[in-house]
Amino acid sequence: MTTTPTADPTATAPADTAEATESCTLDIGGMTCASCVRRVEKVLAKLDGVELADVNLATEAASVVYDPNRVGPDQMAAAIATAGYTGHLRPDPRAATSDTDATGADGTARTPAASDDRREEHERARD
Repeated sequence: MTTTPTADPTATAPADTAEATESCTLDIGGMTCASCVRRVEKVLAKLDGVELADVNLATEAASVVYDPNRVGPDQMAAAIATAGYTGHLRPDPRAATSDTDATGADGTARTPAASDDRREEHERARD
């Protein structure tokens, strides 16, 4: 999940009384065309508390700015499901573990040395 607190740039009230918004990215499954994109954007925009929904077909993701006091990612995913698509909160990349604790796609531990080996192998293949 990627949630980032953001300030409303159009707010005229002092910062302590302005509504805080957050943003998140949802992975969307099942979209095949521009009509699908528009349908997901519409279903998200209809939710009370969603200020902006931008859906990208190529990345199969929706970037949403919302008021966390009125709506949350779970409600967004449920609304996307009612439209016939799948929606899952994208994990926050900032919350990822360090390289020494990370695991590769095959489940083996990745270390900085292993990354260097892959980089060297890639460079040899290019030559």
